[in-house]
Amino acid sequence: EADHVLAARFLARFIEGDVPWLHVDLSAVNRKGGLGAVASDISGFGVGFGLRVIEDMLAGEKNGH
Repeated sequence: EADHVLAARFLARFIEGDVPWLHVDLSAVNRKGGLGAVASDISGFGVGFGLRVIEDMLAGEKNGH
């Protein structure tokens, strides 16, 4: 049941040459009672977090980091 691994292997088929890439699984989670310290009501947290990471990376490139 390693769907995230299967997804990464599938996406790897479309990467040619020695290009670094990353697969980030942003699927929603919902489990009654939460996931440990994280509430699991569907909030879009994964998508928002992913966008913030990309924004921070792009800002770092603009600043020479």
